[in-house]
Amino acid sequence: MSINKIRCRESPAADRISSLPCHVLEKILGCLPLRDAIRTKVLSKQWSYKWVVRSELAFDKANIDGGLLKTIIYQVLLIHQGPLRKFSFCVPNSDFLPDISYWIRILLKKNVQEFSLKFPHRTDFRVPFHLFKFEDLRHLELCSCKLHPPPDFKAFSRLVTLNFRFVTFEPTSFQTFLSSSPLLERVVLFNCSTFDSFIVDASNLKSFEFTGSTKSICFINTPLLEEIIMGLFYVDISKFFAVPEPQVTLHNIKQLNFKFFKLAQWAAYALHLISNCPNLERLHFIFCEYIPYKDVVEHFIHQLRSQGMPHSALKQLKRLDIKLTLFLELEIELVKYVLSSAPALEIICISASAQFSQGGMKMMEEMKQFAQSSSNLEFIYKGLDHIDYYNN
Repeated sequence: MSINKIRCRESPAADRISSLPCHVLEKILGCLPLRDAIRTKVLSKQWSYKWVVRSELAFDKANIDGGLLKTIIYQVLLIHQGPLRKFSFCVPNSDFLPDISYWIRILLKKNVQEFSLKFPHRTDFRVPFHLFKFEDLRHLELCSCKLHPPPDFKAFSRLVTLNFRFVTFEPTSFQTFLSSSPLLERVVLFNCSTFDSFIVDASNLKSFEFTGSTKSICFINTPLLEEIIMGLFYVDISKFFAVPEPQVTLHNIKQLNFKFFKLAQWAAYALHLISNCPNLERLHFIFCEYIPYKDVVEHFIHQLRSQGMPHSALKQLKRLDIKLTLFLELEIELVKYVLSSAPALEIICISASAQFSQGGMKMMEEMKQFAQSSSNLEFIYKGLDHIDYYNN
């Protein structure tokens, strides 16, 4: 609904809009961009302050001069009335850093449930301690900053989703924070601090996404976990990723996504995790980068050929998705390994960028010959202009 239509003329229709119940008006104003919601104050005296009860404030795409934007945020926060469900701010530049702490103190009184603070580049900005006093926080998103909770902080008791990108924190305290958040369902960690070893202990967790660096990762208390997305970097080619023991059986996992940034190191761990997901229905491989160390590749090809899957592994798998680039022997061996262990497989979908279309089609034909005994298996090939390695 545009402001011009609301304002078109003094008419019974306009009066009917103005006389709508407060919760309906709030919903209408909530559908407008914040800038337009504030502009409704010019409609009439009756509309002068209706926007101040808006439950969401988002300053993510404010194409406004920095000084003016800062003034607007101060005015909006000081005038705003009632609870504030969501606050989101994409920080344009470092000029805003001294003001963010003050704004968070204001928000502390607003019962904020969703909080998002994003910087366009990595910064040394340390999230103020006031944020850790948000008792009603359910969704937390941080990007390119530092997170160091106060010593007495345990967890957000109502937190449901956590999304950190390029966030620096102390790994041990962060793991304690995860295990102490009883309602946490979804975690996204993208290129944050490096973990020596990462133990996922979150009893209510349903979706876990990790892209970054660690030497080992293990799930020990995740009875409700349904989806795992893995993309790992590892800087030392001379050392292999350690397969953790023990690894609990993940009965609820229906989907596994692997992003292989260092392919050789991850083949063993991928197979290990697959082996512990007996009810897996969809498997997604994204091959992103290849390290041409002949001895490393040969070692893992031998491991793939000699290692046997547990009897229950991949028996429920219905779909295999593959995004790839170089079509090298280890990639093909890994796919063949899956094919030979998945009797219920229905669909194989191979995606490749345009410059590798010939290799993609060649791999498709090789897979068809390998799986020719499966008459019900459908092959799908997708030629892509671009493969996004960081989003599935």
